Amino acid sequence: IATQGGTGVGDRNMDDMVAALAGPDGMRPKLVHRLDRDTTGVLVFGKTHAGTAALAESFRDRDTKKVYWAIVLGVPRPASGQIRSWMRKDYGPGQADREMMRPAIQKDEGAVHAITDYMVVQNAGQEAAWMALRPVTGRTHQLRFHLTEIGNSIAGDPKYRCDRPTPGGLDGKLLLHARAIEIPHPKKGTLRVIAPIPPHMKKAFDLLGFDERDAKDPFEPFE
Repeated sequence: IATQGGTGVGDRNMDDMVAALAGPDGMRPKLVHRLDRDTTGVLVFGKTHAGTAALAESFRDRDTKKVYWAIVLGVPRPASGQIRSWMRKDYGPGQADREMMRPAIQKDEGAVHAITDYMVVQNAGQEAAWMALRPVTGRTHQLRFHLTEIGNSIAGDPKYRCDRPTPGGLDGKLLLHARAIEIPHPKKGTLRVIAPIPPHMKKAFDLLGFDERDAKDPFEPFE
């Protein structure tokens, strides 16, 4: 299910479907954190106007911790580190969903700076790796762009590709999952959510010999 409406999506998207959860005052949950169309995992909605504003501010101020899991082609070296780059939005020919991020330099019009922390959790020889990713900034397609920039595209990505072969047996779906989020609760305390991996990613884990039980706490690598 798509996060938001768009070309070819119609009203079968999370943003429209949660209208059924509107409160007595007619206030419907508002999307605060979106995901790319083929990415699975945690979404964040605000239930009230004040709550939505507070959650959105937490994202803007970078008070939110997000961790994604991905299966990438090849094995990044070094096994942990930080990716920094400038990028800008561009469009290819044809459909509206051809929007892509391109490499840029600081002075380019529309250029934005993107930062991603990463760690290899396990590897399947030199063919593929299971990675934990923490986007410090929240740019469009940031993780997909960054992994391609270092030569280790996310398996199943139809837009951002490197020249490494895809291990046989994978079904071609994007293997990127918004695993966990930690965000200040608008009223008090901290909201922490961990999303189980979807069936197609579990299948890829089994194929490549990865075991979820070998993962540490999803936030630990970045504390």
